[in-house]
Amino acid sequence: MGVLGGLLAWVIPGTDVYNGISLAILVYLITYYLARYLWYKNLDRQLQGKLFTTGLGVFIGIFLFTWILLFTQASV
Repeated sequence: MGVLGGLLAWVIPGTDVYNGISLAILVYLITYYLARYLWYKNLDRQLQGKLFTTGLGVFIGIFLFTWILLFTQASV
């Protein structure tokens, strides 16, 4: 999902830093709630919170990597 968010931030015209970060937050929240209600609905609340915080770091790293890679590719 991080790659998808980075790709969307690159494809949408006129995306600046703030719009890209807002888009990343939106993609993450949509996928988190979708996964929570589809796959993790039987898990304990405490474990759901742990999954939220663990996945956030990985998502941000992959999103930033993809977004920066695509923007530097386009400017060359």
